[in-house]
Amino acid sequence: MVVASATEAWSTKIPGGVEAACTARELLTEMFGDTTPDATMHDLHLLTTELVTNAVLHAGAGDSDAIELRVAAGADALRVSVTDPGRAHDTPHVEEPDPETPGGMGLYLVEQISSAWGVESVDGRAHRVWFELAA
Repeated sequence: MVVASATEAWSTKIPGGVEAACTARELLTEMFGDTTPDATMHDLHLLTTELVTNAVLHAGAGDSDAIELRVAAGADALRVSVTDPGRAHDTPHVEEPDPETPGGMGLYLVEQISSAWGVESVDGRAHRVWFELAA
């Protein structure tokens, strides 16, 4: 269920698992595709995919788990946050890129492309990872 308010913010819970990133991209396209420049949509899709994929891979969000996706559209930026189910052992962090090792580039891309990003602890277990894209 999607919740919207006058502040141009909405949130929804999507199932984890292999389809989670695709579901998130479809929701973003539905909400912002008609009003957002193509380059911004590309970055929005890419960075959201990285955060959702991290929730699935590192926090173990399976088909029966929920991942919270929040988007707030302000005058100057879009802010996206993804909250995992709270099973990650480590706090999400940027790893040094290693061209010899597959993967590990998600938060590096978030750091490079977004105008700001961060990690918040939720209920002492889950992590909410967010990023902002300048509008």
